[in-house]
Amino acid sequence: AVVSTQSTGEVDGDIYATRLCQCAVFFGYKRGFLTKLERGQRVKIFDFKNRFLPLFFQYLKLQNGGDQDVLLDPFPEPDVLLSFGQRWCDKRPIENTLIWAKVIHLKARQLVLDFTQLFPSHSTNDDCI
Repeated sequence: AVVSTQSTGEVDGDIYATRLCQCAVFFGYKRGFLTKLERGQRVKIFDFKNRFLPLFFQYLKLQNGGDQDVLLDPFPEPDVLLSFGQRWCDKRPIENTLIWAKVIHLKARQLVLDFTQLFPSHSTNDDCI
């Protein structure tokens, strides 16, 4: 698979992938859906503006209205996972697949890190960042 980014000029762009190999390639999030990449098609695998940012601001809004010592919802994930040749699921986590990769959106990751530095009681586990 070939992974690329696209910048919109205003904010960091989305992440795209194109499957060029014969091996099946799957992408998704630890807490979410799993999708198979079709060969030769350019697919958006991380949507910063329309997926990550709304989830991140929703998280901030929930935290702002709630008890500061209680983590209401998990942070939206600043990364996307890829597995090659195998699917993953609850019974077989991605760490147990033979070949896998994590692609991190740096601006999304920085937003999560900045928030956790300002509010240490809301730190995430290391797998998220």
